[in-house]
Amino acid sequence: MRISGYVGPLAGALLLFLCFLPSARAQERVDVALVIAVDVSRSMSYEELRIQRKGYAAAIASPEVVRAIRDGVYGRIAVTLYEWGRRQLRP
Repeated sequence: MRISGYVGPLAGALLLFLCFLPSARAQERVDVALVIAVDVSRSMSYEELRIQRKGYAAAIASPEVVRAIRDGVYGRIAVTLYEWGRRQLRP
């Protein structure tokens, strides 16, 4: 198996591990701490990446999501978008 085959399972294991660490004290309480982890593989063009990013932004700003956030106990969420990919190796 190539090293790139380990990236997805390793990232998933790391995320699961981080879920069980004691959390840091935030200054503001939130209803949801959302982490969006995205593999931005070099198999995607820059235009495809741009469309994907715009889709995430549109989804989180949609009236349904905004309404759901406002209806929460604290009326706010924390969002982190993490992108990763490997450099394309050139001969």
